[in-house]
Parts: sequence; structure tokens; C-alpha cells
Amino acid sequence: MKFKFCLLIALALTITSFQALNPRRLLLFGKDSVAFQSQLQQLAKDSLGLSERDVKIEMFNFENTMARKYNVDKNQLTVILIGRDGGEKYRTHTPVSTQTLFDIIDSMPMRQSEMRGGSN
Repeated sequence: MKFKFCLLIALALTITSFQALNPRRLLLFGKDSVAFQSQLQQLAKDSLGLSERDVKIEMFNFENTMARKYNVDKNQLTVILIGRDGGEKYRTHTPVSTQTLFDIIDSMPMRQSEMRGGSN
């Protein structure tokens, strides 16, 4: 029983370490719309903050398999924040400020750990 418990702890630590290698992802759907361009402008204002939080920005059109995977409405901007664990953490259909994104990211347990440890 003790061996199984130790094995589970080791596995959890390994998974956490692996997840820490994954960047956070900000998925943007809706190229060529006014809202999409506004979102890009918001993000461009604080590229340093995005870099500090290891956020990778990915842009997609609606004809992409990612749009189907995330069930994106073809008629509106969609912004989706994906955490290091691969889970969806936030979704909006209007441009979001970097401060809102940073508040969400900074409240995540893995980010809290990163801030305490001084690592990305």
C-alpha cells in the first residue's frame, strides 16, 4: 500500500513537471474581423507580460479543425485561454484586456507556484 502511494505521488510530480513545460495558449478565432484586430492590438500592448506568463498566441480561421474541436461560432470572435494542463480556463466573444488575462493566469495554482519559485 505504501509503495502504491509513493508511486502515485511520483506520477503526480512527473505529470506536473511535464505540464510545466507546456506553454499556456491563447487561441484566437475570427481573422479579419474588427473585434479580432482589436484583440491583437490589446495583446500587442503587453507582450512582456504575455512572455512572463509563457503565453503562446495561436490564430485560426473558422475553417480549421481547431474551430470544430472547440465548437467555435463562425459569426463571432472567440478567445480561449488554455492552461498548461491543456484545459480550457477562459472563453470570451469580445476582446479581452491583457490585465483580465493576467488576473486569470496569476490566480492559477501552477502560476502561483511559478511566482513563488521565480521560474516561468
